[in-house]
Amino acid sequence: MAFDPYESLRALRGKLAICHARDARRAGASRAAAEVPVGHGDIDWLQMLGTFEEIEYRGWLTVKREEGANKLADVAGGMAFLAAVGRASMIRSELPPSRLTRSQRRRLTGTRSGRSLLAVSAPMQ
Repeated sequence: MAFDPYESLRALRGKLAICHARDARRAGASRAAAEVPVGHGDIDWLQMLGTFEEIEYRGWLTVKREEGANKLADVAGGMAFLAAVGRASMIRSELPPSRLTRSQRRRLTGTRSGRSLLAVSAPMQ
């Protein structure tokens, strides 16, 4: 029986305080999953975000990246992807904005204020 992340999420209804958004793609003969940036893997994020809505999850969805050459850009790209397909108010970065330089915030947000998805301060409502 194959693992179903959407059914697993439904089983956790009412038990979640925070969730990490990560993605993976099965590759090679072994079909072992390799981590990829959010939005580039096998997860159907429209369905996943719909499942979060279905179970009435109102906490954070933190974009996380463990591997890769440019984690900061991958996290920013994952946040932008999730905001485009879902609700930006529930998404935040694993990197607090205070740990980013002004120049990094500007590159990620395209603004001088540094306000962006990296600075989202309210969970999904």
